[in-house]
Amino acid sequence: MTPATRPEYRPPQPRKGIPNASCRLARCPRHGLRRGARPDRRRRLGGSLPLNVAKIGIKLNFAKPAKDSITLTALLALDPAFDPTGQSVAVGVGGVLRTFTLDAKGKSKVGYDQVQVKLVRKDGVVQGQLTLKVAQASLAQDFLDEGLTDDDIVKQARTVVLRVDLAGGAYGAAKTITYSAKKGKTGSAK
Repeated sequence: MTPATRPEYRPPQPRKGIPNASCRLARCPRHGLRRGARPDRRRRLGGSLPLNVAKIGIKLNFAKPAKDSITLTALLALDPAFDPTGQSVAVGVGGVLRTFTLDAKGKSKVGYDQVQVKLVRKDGVVQGQLTLKVAQASLAQDFLDEGLTDDDIVKQARTVVLRVDLAGGAYGAAKTITYSAKKGKTGSAK
């Protein structure tokens, strides 16, 4: 082809919510996604409904693989007639995404990861309570963007983005946590 007949090059344009090769940042500001995310993990961060985080804990072990863990308890607005049977729930904590299918009791367990969703009455208001436990996993790489690194750090503030997709609703929050770590050993945030 000669330069006169060569069609003008246009970089690929991303479809709504899906990044392309032109997204070079570790976390694309346009899409809010990690570079190289698998298609089933491509989700926008944040959410349209509030997620009230009651408790969060992240423990990283830099010395041994598969010894990291996450615990999360959060309240979310659910219909009082919510039926958990067969509902799919996706929970994102920083760069970690876990997907579950709930049983009739609102529980699900996949390997060492487990989730429970139940209705609770608090101050006369019915809300959904989500409890997530991720154990025996290697998660350190998934929290690099949040600043949970293998360095000597003493009680520094970090922000972790949380997202829950459940019953057709997207819930999200950005939670400020306190992170401490010892280089080559462990790190914890709460």
